[in-house]
Amino acid sequence: MKTVQREKRVMLVKPHDSNAGAVTSGWVDMSQYQHLTIHILCGVIGGDFAITLDQAKDNAAGSTKTLGFTTIYQADNSDATLTNRDKFAAVAVANDSHLVVASTDDEFQLIIEIDSASLDRANDFTHVSLALADPGAESFVAAVGECKMGPAGKVGDNDLMPSALG
Repeated sequence: MKTVQREKRVMLVKPHDSNAGAVTSGWVDMSQYQHLTIHILCGVIGGDFAITLDQAKDNAAGSTKTLGFTTIYQADNSDATLTNRDKFAAVAVANDSHLVVASTDDEFQLIIEIDSASLDRANDFTHVSLALADPGAESFVAAVGECKMGPAGKVGDNDLMPSALG
């Protein structure tokens, strides 16, 4: 079975110059999915910016609160020949926020892994949103989410999979 048949992909943050202000993605409905992988693609980074996650009970952002995460994975972008750009290192996250620091070493990728069990399911939190703070300088960023069903979920035609957009 092809990947496109097993996973639902959603555009979280369209490619843009984030100097225009802070950006918050739409809400991803995790009620039918067991895992969400967020890929944040960075081009030229002109200023530092923070990455945070929120959770909510619905796509209207009712009862929103922080979604804690402790690890983010960053690609090795030090190799100009692109040989090692597919190797990721785990980076510890403090206080549920990751700071991307501007440098001359641009064009890298970050990955955040979220299991649906990390949401406050006991209090009906089912939706996830990504927030990127304003870097205060020209910075090109985009983000895509991959929603994956577990063994208990229906796997098959992607068009029949539940919508992941809240």
